[in-house]
Formats: sequence, C-alpha cells, structure tokens
Amino acid sequence: MRELTKSMTSYTWAMSLFGFQQMINAFHPAKAAESFNKVTRATEAEFGDALKATFRAGDNLQKGLVDVTFGVFTLGMFDRSGARGTADVARQTGEALRQGGRVISQTVDAISKTVQTGTAVVTGAAQQTAQQAAGWAAVPRREPSPAPSPQPGTSAPASSAPKGWGPMPKQGSQ
Repeated sequence: MRELTKSMTSYTWAMSLFGFQQMINAFHPAKAAESFNKVTRATEAEFGDALKATFRAGDNLQKGLVDVTFGVFTLGMFDRSGARGTADVARQTGEALRQGGRVISQTVDAISKTVQTGTAVVTGAAQQTAQQAAGWAAVPRREPSPAPSPQPGTSAPASSAPKGWGPMPKQGSQ
C-alpha cells in the first residue's frame, strides 16, 4: 500500500510539472505535440485490449472532428483531400469500434463469470451464517437468578427490582 501511495503522489507531481512544461512548449507547437504524443503512447501501452480498442475508436473520432473543424475554418472542406481524409477517419473509427466490440464482449463475459462466482461465494457465506445463527438459537439459556429478598422490616430498593425481558421459557416446555 505504501508503494502504491508513493507512485500515485509521484504521478500527480509529474503531471503538474508536465502541465507547466506544456505551457512553456506552447511557444513551440511541434515540441508540445511531440510531448503529448509520447505521454499518450505511454498511457495507451498500459491499457488492456478492451480499453485500447475503446481508446482508438474515441481517438479516431476526436481527430476526425478536429480535421473537419479545421477544414471548415480554412475552407479546406471544398478540396478533394479534405473529403478523403474525413472518409478515412470514418473508416478507421468503424474498424476500431468493430474490434472494440469483440473485445468488450469478451470482457463482459469475464466480468459476468466473476460476478457469478462472487455471488456463489456470498450466498454460501450467508447460508453458513444462517446455520450458525440457528445453532446459537438452540443453545439452552440460563434463567436469571431471583433478586435477593429484602431484610425483614425494610423495603426493597428500586434497583433490586428484576430487569430485562423477564424469565426465559425452559427448553421443551412450550
């Protein structure tokens, strides 16, 4: 747990400094883009198959929207390469979504099996607890001892009065 905490605080500090560095790199857009791409690739390398496919689909969609937006602002939508680029983005996004669908289906199956196993464990534990509780209910109980009687000529103090729910019935006499 200590190493996890150290790693999380190091990551937080590194991201703070990275943000500061990128503000400085804003004056050098090529260097800023390269830095963002390196961090993106490093992060993507940590993803499992399902997240990688999901990331690629979303990334292609975002990049396509940026291309379309810049194309409209620069009137590049009217040239042939702008339309072809948009079609390529749409094709790549569709392919990534298809791949992601297969991986996500496998992930959902694995999660479903894990939930079924967890449910079986919890159900078994609940049954065991119920059986133990039933066993505890069968344990004979002692009746409370009667309160001491007051000395002749004195009245009983209020604290010596019987307390609780009263005497318990004897086992088998119901």
